[in-house]
Amino acid sequence: INESADGYVRSLKQDQAVITLALRDVCLHAPKGRYVVTYDGDGEIDFGMDATPVAFQKGRIDVDFEPTCRRECWFDRAGWLPYCSDNGIGITIRRVNPANPLRNVRIIMPGFFATHEV
Repeated sequence: INESADGYVRSLKQDQAVITLALRDVCLHAPKGRYVVTYDGDGEIDFGMDATPVAFQKGRIDVDFEPTCRRECWFDRAGWLPYCSDNGIGITIRRVNPANPLRNVRIIMPGFFATHEV
């Protein structure tokens, strides 16, 4: 992956994508609702698993998050299987403009957009 010194993706090859996870294995301990994702730069970000993008505009994506939990994945179980479910927010970067790469991606919980610091 071609990254900047700050760890941001500077470019992607054809058919290449970068995936990261957020709110992973929280087993319903994160609020459901409309999250606001803001970012600087130019590119394409998509969401999956428990997150569904519902509105797009330059520098902002609204995402509905409905956390799920599979009890068999809990950590207090002997012989637990890590990552045995697809809960959380899957974030996929599908396209990056090398002249203005995506950066400063912020995920803001429901009810906090008006008061978050930029």
